[in-house]
This record gives sequence, structure tokens and C-alpha cells, in this order.
Amino acid sequence: MDFWSLGVIIYEFLTGALPFNDDTPEKIFKNILARKISYPPIGLEDGMISPAAHNLIEGLLCMDPYKRLGSNGIDEIKKHEFFKTTNWDILIEEPAPFIPIGRDIDAVYFPNQKTDEQDLREILED
Repeated sequence: MDFWSLGVIIYEFLTGALPFNDDTPEKIFKNILARKISYPPIGLEDGMISPAAHNLIEGLLCMDPYKRLGSNGIDEIKKHEFFKTTNWDILIEEPAPFIPIGRDIDAVYFPNQKTDEQDLREILED
């Protein structure tokens, strides 16, 4: 995994949106090149992104891959303040916080998607 993509995924997990989102692919590409990221308010209250999360995402979405967080090895990321409560030695033994239910073709976790099995088959056949 490229650490840039990790930054995008973390942003999306924390906010429910993509960091460079816009109306058209062209605008998205311009936002990426301009590094225009729409962050929620930074703070520790509900609906805000924590300062540690903001700093982590900023480091991972650094345009220069040689200055990007993690460019000197994964330990740079693992030691980041955002992960201070993560015990990396036992992480694989921890139960998953979320286990999806449904079938492989189920779209129940994607908003505005059809979840009826016949409708899903039609989507997949297109």
C-alpha cells in the first residue's frame, strides 16, 4: 500500500467523505494537484477531527513522497500520536470492531445502492 492511499482511506473512515471530492473527475484532479482538502473542524468535540488525526492525514497526504510520513519506514506511522493507544504487538489478536453481514454482492453498507438480490444482479451484469 502506498502511504498516500492510506491517508485517503483514514480521511474517509473518519469523515465519511473523500478528501479531494468534487462534482467532476476534472475538479477532483485539480483538487489533488492543488492539495485542496476539505477538513471538518479540528478539535476534540463530536463532529470534529482530532488534531492528531489531522496531523496524521497531513503527513500521509504530503505531495513529496520523500517527505511523506512513512517514507523512512512504517515505524514513523506506527509511532504517530494518532496511534498512541494501539498495541501493534497484539493487534492481530484483537476482535474486529465491525464484521459486515450479507453476501459478497450485497451493497447494504453503501448508501443509495439497491440491495435487492435481483437488482444487484442487474447492476453486476451491466
